[in-house]
Amino acid sequence: PRGSRTGLGGRRRAGEVSGVEELLEAERLLRHVEGELRLAGAFPVLEGNVLPLIRDHFAGLSPAFVQAVDRRYYPVARGLLVPFQPPLIYGAGGRIHFPWFSFWRGNPIVSERLSLFVTMVEEVLLHDPDLEDAKFEILDFSAPGPKQPRELTVIDPADVPRIPPEEKAAMLAIFAEGFFTQVPNKFRPRSRAR
Repeated sequence: PRGSRTGLGGRRRAGEVSGVEELLEAERLLRHVEGELRLAGAFPVLEGNVLPLIRDHFAGLSPAFVQAVDRRYYPVARGLLVPFQPPLIYGAGGRIHFPWFSFWRGNPIVSERLSLFVTMVEEVLLHDPDLEDAKFEILDFSAPGPKQPRELTVIDPADVPRIPPEEKAAMLAIFAEGFFTQVPNKFRPRSRAR
């Protein structure tokens, strides 16, 4: 904890952490990611080929903190809220970092889908005072081709074009229409009587 005793009789300044605490936080970050994979049932599949990439990516990182993030909802259409639950945030270099993990092996998020995803995530972040200044990055663990090993591609959302509002609305309307044709009537929004 910030400003707490070091155990050696000295006192640290607010925000200062020891090297041991940094190492513990880095290990906590990796354990948190592994725990999220286990909860999702993906750990056995990803253990051999994705976890080494995750460990390499975060090697040498000394986060000041690692924290889970509460679920939020993105309003796709009337009656359809999509859960948005990032796995974690961490603090490093005086900044909050917000990594998004994409584990699709053969279907990387690219083109319009990537632009739509980044646009939606940016909207969620901008409406959350705790996350609006976070450094958002996408960690894509897809394979470049069939029968090839996975690779880590770090995508900086600053390099991704955003979808204009009218185009986004049209794309989400198509998604919502497809969703509502596949779900039972009890999940469809009720029309308002006039």
